[in-house]
Amino acid sequence: MKHEFEAKLANLDQQLLRSAAENSALSRSLQERSSMMIQLSEEKAQAEAEIEMLKKNMSVRSAEFADKQHLEGVKKIANVWKKLLGPTALPT
Repeated sequence: MKHEFEAKLANLDQQLLRSAAENSALSRSLQERSSMMIQLSEEKAQAEAEIEMLKKNMSVRSAEFADKQHLEGVKKIANVWKKLLGPTALPT
């Protein structure tokens, strides 16, 4: 009977060691994944900030292009008026 209890105790000790090792491995894996998620979150925030900056730059460029086209159109109209009415037709 004593031998059976010692065998069961040894078996339980082995199970406890295996469970502790498994718990340690799972904790490391969880910590690695947590670190990875933090890193991905930081990279996502950085990418979103970069996208916003690119959108603003694109908007500015679009406005500059529209202004340039408008100015060219005004100049063309002014040239047409000069040709039709002569140089004194438009105020300078």
